[in-house]
Formats: sequence, structure tokens, C-alpha cells
Amino acid sequence: MASSPLLFVLVLTVAFCDASPVKASFGCSNSGITDSDRQAFLDFHNNARRRVAQGVEDNKSGKLNPAKNMYKLDWDCEMEQKLQDAIQSCPGGFAGIQGVAQNIISWSGSGGFPNPSEKINSTLASWWGGAKNNGVASDNKYTGGGLYAFSNMVFSETTKLGCAYKVCGTKLTLSCIYNGM
Repeated sequence: MASSPLLFVLVLTVAFCDASPVKASFGCSNSGITDSDRQAFLDFHNNARRRVAQGVEDNKSGKLNPAKNMYKLDWDCEMEQKLQDAIQSCPGGFAGIQGVAQNIISWSGSGGFPNPSEKINSTLASWWGGAKNNGVASDNKYTGGGLYAFSNMVFSETTKLGCAYKVCGTKLTLSCIYNGM
């Protein structure tokens, strides 16, 4: 029995196809961070916001009230670039970008930061921890200073974010900005 050319093509196609999901390129021109880092920032925010929307996110006591209106965030390359430009000198405070809310942190380490990506999740988790550590009132009013970063991340009208980081010697500045404020 002779092999058909169609069967051979089918076997080759199956052998060379990768079934793993392909992540789309963000298309940002900023080479300061990678698409993998962009995805980590975006996934953390959207997963955390989803938990709030579903009413399963921890508060200091119990759970946060479910959100009535919570948008999934999209990455904004222009916001990222503005932020990257603003943090080039690793400022110790806010970058002064108009029309956005900003979270910013600076890390210091004697060995520097050869892989700044390793700080993304711990930074985002520390910002997000405001509700669990300080508590949010049942009317969802964020009045405490310990809720500033959390409230920027969870604000229901936010639809876009851009994040960036910069290493300056032994200092790492990591920041995110949010529209809708």
C-alpha cells in the first residue's frame, strides 16, 4: 500500500504545529521592557480586578463588596512610553504626568537589579495589599493613605494602563500609570 502525499503533508503539519497558545505582540516601540513583562503587569491587574468584580477578593475582614462596574484593562503603549521617559533618572517620587494616576516604588539593592522582571509581581502584590492590610469600608470609599496604590489599581473607570521600570546603578524604579482619573 503506497503512502499518499496528503497523509505525508498531514503528518508534517502535525509534527511542526505547536499547540501552546501564542501571545500577541503588544506592538510597543519602547525597548525598556519586554512583552513578557507587559503581559505580567497586565495579567496581574486584570486577575486582581476580576476577583474584586466577583466579590472574592479579601478585605481586612471578610471580602470586598463585588464591583458593579469593572472594566478589563488594556495595555497602552503611549502611556508606557510617557512613563518610561519620566522615570529615566529613577526619581524618588511621582513623575508628574498629567491626567493619570500613578503608583511608583523604588527598590535599592547592593547587588543591583540584573533582572528587574523579578520584582514585578512582588511590587504589584504590595500595592494591591492595601485592602487586605488596611481594610476598605463597605461603601467602597478609599480614604486611608494605605489604600492609595490599591485604589489606583481598582478604580472602576480605568480602562488602560502603562507600566515601566528603570535600573539606575543599585536602584530600581518601577511604576504604573492609569487612565480614567
